[in-house]
Amino acid sequence: MHLTIRVLVAVVALSCASTPVHAYLKPDASELMALPKFCWGRYKPELKQPTYNIPKKTCGPLTNHYCDALINYVRATRPGAKHPHRIIALSVREIEYTRKGISKFPACPIRKHVEQTYARARSAQALFNARVRSQP
Repeated sequence: MHLTIRVLVAVVALSCASTPVHAYLKPDASELMALPKFCWGRYKPELKQPTYNIPKKTCGPLTNHYCDALINYVRATRPGAKHPHRIIALSVREIEYTRKGISKFPACPIRKHVEQTYARARSAQALFNARVRSQP
């Protein structure tokens, strides 16, 4: 009995260790289409062309959270989303992480997109937080 439990724990631990951190964010088809093309390669590994990926050389390594932030933004702003204020807060944090990361890379081609998305996400966050505060 104890051996079975140990084996089960080992299998779960190994499967978690080999799962990418962003695996829980597997976008469905509509979410993927809502993303800019430079995010498609993150979720579709067969898309290796530069068009489908954020260029690490010109944007830095801290852009790895940006596409996840966009998925969370899409999910938070979807009609009927559960706990949108929590989802948008996560999105804002991930965008802030990206903004900090690209600050040292002035030639980053996604900079304008990041700034525009940050403004929209902060606006949505304020709206969702106001709704939560106004609930009894």
